[in-house]
Amino acid sequence: MPENLVKKLFKALHELIDDKNIVALGQCDFKENPYLCHYTQIESLKKILESKIFYIGSAYQMNDKTEHSYVYDLAKAILVTMGIKEECIESFVDEVNSAIFDYYIWSFSANEDSQALNHYGNVALKFRTEKIYQSLTQKFCPLDLKSASSNDALVMPLKVCYNIESQVAILNILMCKYVASLCLPKKESHDIKMEVLTHLAMLSTFFKDPLYYQEEEIRLVLLKTSNDNKPHPEKIINDKRKLIANITPDTLEEIRVFKDAENRIPEIKTFLSNSEFNNVKVELTRLGY
Repeated sequence: MPENLVKKLFKALHELIDDKNIVALGQCDFKENPYLCHYTQIESLKKILESKIFYIGSAYQMNDKTEHSYVYDLAKAILVTMGIKEECIESFVDEVNSAIFDYYIWSFSANEDSQALNHYGNVALKFRTEKIYQSLTQKFCPLDLKSASSNDALVMPLKVCYNIESQVAILNILMCKYVASLCLPKKESHDIKMEVLTHLAMLSTFFKDPLYYQEEEIRLVLLKTSNDNKPHPEKIINDKRKLIANITPDTLEEIRVFKDAENRIPEIKTFLSNSEFNNVKVELTRLGY
């Protein structure tokens, strides 16, 4: 394909998808989702209250090992359907594996009585969305990106997309861009590939297998602002990278308790009081079982 036609194609593709379009695709509206609930076990709840800390895990080290690779597997499948040569696909996989984007994910649901999420724990910590978001931005967001350090991060509230048609439509555009870049000179090709990999990394934080649609997940996604292709966690626990979120009585609104832990409500109330979370309500789930 002539280089001038390739550049025209890039311009058209860029108008279809860029950073703003990708973020807008998953944007979480605070008015529609005024509260966020994080599901966990009572023993974990006690540690959170006692320390007033929540550890936010790396996107590369989620509980489900296949979650991070989901978007990249879809992208690879698209390359296969496009009839791309095997060596080009292998090169794409190598590029994906060598590029490190320092993302961290805190998972929530707007549903305070989610039966689908009950298997994650028998209690849910309910936060006011705006307050917990502001708490993170005050700690991590730099006043000026030009002076940002490795301690800083961008904070994005994103609604997980489970719609496979939407996912494939976006990925088709990105992979067309990737394939077209192969026709360009080395420097330009590299820059376009990195742009595509950057978009894929962002999408990997909120594109999820449709099998899990009942989780109705909303995420607070943090991207460390350092661009040195290295992770910059605040803490490492059991070889897993973590950022630290501060939990205060001002940010935590309520503890929602599931039926199998109903008899532990007095214990939870006592622990809240002892940890200086006196005004946090404790409510039993509205689910019948």
